[in-house]
Amino acid sequence: MVVADLARMPDIKHALAKAAYAAGVRQVVDISSRLASLPWRSSYIGHAHRLGEERVLGIAGRGSFVAIRPSRFMISQLWLDLPGIKKSDTIFTTQDGDKDFEWISTDDIADVVTHVLTEPVEKHGDAVYELTGDNVSERARAALFSKALGRPVTFKQISPKVQYDQIVEHAKMPHLMAFDLVSSDSSKPPTTAVPVLLGRPYETLESWISKNKAAFQ
Repeated sequence: MVVADLARMPDIKHALAKAAYAAGVRQVVDISSRLASLPWRSSYIGHAHRLGEERVLGIAGRGSFVAIRPSRFMISQLWLDLPGIKKSDTIFTTQDGDKDFEWISTDDIADVVTHVLTEPVEKHGDAVYELTGDNVSERARAALFSKALGRPVTFKQISPKVQYDQIVEHAKMPHLMAFDLVSSDSSKPPTTAVPVLLGRPYETLESWISKNKAAFQ
């Protein structure tokens, strides 16, 4: 089930989980957000996911509830960075060029969810798995695009206000979500979930860019 209404997400997730448990479902796996791990109410997106988790955990007589908390999706580059790269070979971001930044492959997210759903319910219980797969600076990310595309891609730091306006204008995001994207701290190192659960490394940002380079040509 995909919940697209962030404001009503806690109520919707609660209703879906309650119906599932009542129907005999023993385990619910929720794709939450790494932002849910931030301090209370410090992130609009994270707070919505945190409330969703809390509402499900409060269901009487419920079964197992596993929360998957991924960091920023690598696939988000297709709307965050594609216009700037195709138009001017530039990545525009508010981040310091040398500060590492979190990324996660959606394939890794899917593999973790599949793994949890195909193992005994008792093994995972009410586990929380944070997924940060790669940690790359914006300057290094520009170099990865340069290598994959065969042409120079540069990094340009812009103000939070400029990026906020771009997100609102091009992605049509509401104020609170756009504000969150330009202000939340997303600089944690890679987590251990995929190596431990799946016995392999995370997909790297370099690998993802190489596989999807045609979109940025």
